[in-house]
Amino acid sequence: MIENSQKRNMTEILSSILIAGAASLIFLQQSPLHPWIRAEAATDSSVYKTVSLMMEKGYTPYLDSFDHKGPMIFVINRIGDFFSPYCGVWVVEAAFLFVSLIMIYKTARLFCRPLSGLVVSFLSVSPLFVYFQGGNLCEEYAMSFIAASLFIFLDYLKNNNISPWRIIICGLCFGGTLLIKPNLTALWIVMCLGIAIEVIIRKNWKDLKYFILFFCIGLACICIPFIIWLSVRGALAQFWNDCVLFNREYVSDFDGYASFSGKWNTFISFVKNPFIFTALLLALFNLTGEEKKVSLLWLLSMLVSLLFTCMAGRVYLHYGMILVPLLAYPFATALEELEKLELKQGNSFFRRIVLVAACTLLFVTNWAGLICSLPDNFKNRNADNVSAETSRIVDYIDRNTKPDDRISVYGNWDIIYVLSDRAHATRYSYQYPVADVAQKIFEEYTSQLKEEQPEVVVVQAGKWDGLIAGFLKENNYEMAVPEGAETADHAMLFIRKQK
Repeated sequence: MIENSQKRNMTEILSSILIAGAASLIFLQQSPLHPWIRAEAATDSSVYKTVSLMMEKGYTPYLDSFDHKGPMIFVINRIGDFFSPYCGVWVVEAAFLFVSLIMIYKTARLFCRPLSGLVVSFLSVSPLFVYFQGGNLCEEYAMSFIAASLFIFLDYLKNNNISPWRIIICGLCFGGTLLIKPNLTALWIVMCLGIAIEVIIRKNWKDLKYFILFFCIGLACICIPFIIWLSVRGALAQFWNDCVLFNREYVSDFDGYASFSGKWNTFISFVKNPFIFTALLLALFNLTGEEKKVSLLWLLSMLVSLLFTCMAGRVYLHYGMILVPLLAYPFATALEELEKLELKQGNSFFRRIVLVAACTLLFVTNWAGLICSLPDNFKNRNADNVSAETSRIVDYIDRNTKPDDRISVYGNWDIIYVLSDRAHATRYSYQYPVADVAQKIFEEYTSQLKEEQPEVVVVQAGKWDGLIAGFLKENNYEMAVPEGAETADHAMLFIRKQK
């Protein structure tokens, strides 16, 4: 019996690894950084890749290259660049998504059987088809940390299963998420506070010290190296200015979006997703069940995550990725109830119908198209999927500048730096929308632009204005791409005339 049980466990482990691995590779065909696709990285992804490019050339994030995200996202992209300068981060994405799927499955298995757990996993990740938005985003990597910690929290709350290593891992995951984007940490805020209150009520001071100690060890293990690195590079103060002080302005109502109505509209836009709405209903139903404490903490975690997602009042769909790992719990408890009903009635027909219907729906609506596109993507793997406008700008830069020349792109079009392999002039690789938040960014950018006089200035389509026009005219730049008069409808490239 023991031997058969071990074989079943090993079969389940291997099966879950193979399915999660295959699902990760199939899903990530949606990434423009896929080695067979090689299309243009999306706006935020291009920014992270640009900072990684600057790091490769010896520059320091925040000090030499502005962004208001945490340093972990730049290090992730730098690791990816070791595999391949453009597509390497796709390998890191696949690893993170694999971990997310495995941990979501393990969370589901705390409550239901293997087949039900598999269905729960695919149900939980279904919103990713809407929220992914090209990938290489903060929320995508935070998903893995959230999924791992949720499993640890739920296994403790349900089975009292805990160990020093688990608490350390939980602290590491919290620190990793904090170093990516602080407002993605709702799960730890709610769960740690809830568990601490429970331990204090029981007056179990020994456990409280034990939890705090090992959690802080995990947190320190990941945060201290980053603090030392930024301190040694002289960037710690600038990191504080960019990631803390600037973000406080970013979530203020500087443009009307962060008003109550803006936040409310953002909240509703996420809640009305059918998977999230169903999960919330199931969680409310669970409050009347046996595990009220777990259900309450989960519900608070989801609500605080939603509130943090809505802080800026902007509906950026990729913000919803942090909600994906949380969906495993209510879906798993629903299938757990079906399994209990099956045991009670001695009839598995209804549960099988539910599982078959769920699998069919998920395959037809989400996965079938991706699987069918595999042959074509492989066949066209050498195709050029970069737009003609981007190619024209990059080709000109390659032909008319030296590798160590610095350029500047006016707007928010960092893919130009990445594809041309050129460092950006000034501290700002992009100016929008951050200069709308803090006007001093425009002032600092134009001041540095006049001082550095980059070889090339590119103006993104739709960003032509008096500020950049005045600089180009005063500093002897001439338009090289396209040939003709300035127009806001197309990207333009200006090259500095030799005096």
